[in-house]
Amino acid sequence: IQAFEEQVHYLRENGYTSVSLDRLAAFLNLDEQLPPKACVITFDSAERWVFEIAYPILKRNGFTAAVFVPTGQIGKAKRMTWKELAAMAADGFDVGSAGVTARHLAGSTPKTGAEEYIRNVEEEIGQSQKAISENLKGACRYFAYPGGETNDLVIALLKKYGYQAAFTLQGGANPFFVHNFKVRRTVIAGQDDAARFRQH
Repeated sequence: IQAFEEQVHYLRENGYTSVSLDRLAAFLNLDEQLPPKACVITFDSAERWVFEIAYPILKRNGFTAAVFVPTGQIGKAKRMTWKELAAMAADGFDVGSAGVTARHLAGSTPKTGAEEYIRNVEEEIGQSQKAISENLKGACRYFAYPGGETNDLVIALLKKYGYQAAFTLQGGANPFFVHNFKVRRTVIAGQDDAARFRQH
């Protein structure tokens, strides 16, 4: 908890501004400029610590974040509820999809065959989107790839369902010409010390 609090304080004291996924998408589509030191803070988890620990720390310090959840886990033991996610959304936090089960969607075609693979990927993308939209009363337009990997088929299905952007776990900067469905993210590990966090 202390390490995360220190990281958030560092961002605040050094003039960083968190922006919504809609603003990021507008930037990627060349429709809007972002403020200096803009950042998008993301969590790929439905675990309760996101609501009980991260959310209040971020809120106290004037930041928002995007939470990508596997919808099949919502309401289970040690996981957030839809009511808690709705409270975060009401405070300006984005809630996106990480599928239904958080299983990896990319990679080689499984032994079950191409048709079943496509059907399984489409279910992960479509059913999770529907669950978020119905429970939070708003459109779900953003996706985080479980495991961080994607392929052309997954991207095509995301576009079919109206997603506007999707996020990998590949590190590095995001110039204005980055592919909307291959947005990079810098992973901050729990064991990263303050110096490494500043370097990131």
